[in-house]
Amino acid sequence: MNSTFPSDIPSYFADAESSFDESDIVIFGVKFDKTASFRSGARFGPDAIRKASWNFESFNFHTGVDLQDKSIHDYGNINFDENADVNQVIDQVQSFARSIVKKDKIPVLLGGEHSLSAAVVQSFANNIGVLSFDAHADFRNQYQDECYNHACVLRRIADHVGDEHIFLCGLRSAGKEEYIELKKHNISFIDTYTFHEASNKKIIEQITSSFNNRPIYVTIDIDVFDPAYAPGTGTPEPFGLNPIDVLPILDALSPKIIGFDVMEINSQFDYGQTAFLGAKLTRHLLEMLS
Repeated sequence: MNSTFPSDIPSYFADAESSFDESDIVIFGVKFDKTASFRSGARFGPDAIRKASWNFESFNFHTGVDLQDKSIHDYGNINFDENADVNQVIDQVQSFARSIVKKDKIPVLLGGEHSLSAAVVQSFANNIGVLSFDAHADFRNQYQDECYNHACVLRRIADHVGDEHIFLCGLRSAGKEEYIELKKHNISFIDTYTFHEASNKKIIEQITSSFNNRPIYVTIDIDVFDPAYAPGTGTPEPFGLNPIDVLPILDALSPKIIGFDVMEINSQFDYGQTAFLGAKLTRHLLEMLS
């Protein structure tokens, strides 16, 4: 990681002061990016998000919440063998996330490559909806001979919750065959071009009706945002979303959110602005969780 952040910043997420047993929410990081296909470095994301989190006031006047009043525990990063492949790491993440869910705590994953999100989704029963913010479809069945490649995460999520319980927001890149598959499976999505023309009210109505009152897991690939806001990521894609336009959607859905992740922050390719965005999004979602 670059020297964007002061060296004396604590290594845990700011205001996550509760013990594991006392907590309602458990943050954990996974420093893994072995299936990266363009710019690797998402493994630095969890620590960059944590360091950036100390930049903000504990009280947010917009939400009216002081994060110090929440029972949040930062477990740290999951340790795995440096020679572990993606399947081994997926199994490990799934097992850890399941242990959190079984204790009726809310899992919050800091990544790390996007493939890991499937493991957290799989730790829940399959009666949930998944809202994915992503520039890319990530709906390939296999990529680079690997079914848990970062380019396959939405397909693996669909395997668990069903095609009809996914909503993809911010799409603006997909391979031709992949796009045909996305349409064939009737995956609900709003592309970035339509997003910019639609009202937040209409988008929220689309998403809510798609989930039919199910609990919702939210996965955020930071590349959903325009590279002007999030240059530090592995596969930047122009014409993306403005971060502030996403907040009303998250706020409207927050009573149903049972877990979330923020993925693909690559702190090697900027001066910290993507990590600050990731940390602020994480804090906002933590504030809104009931």
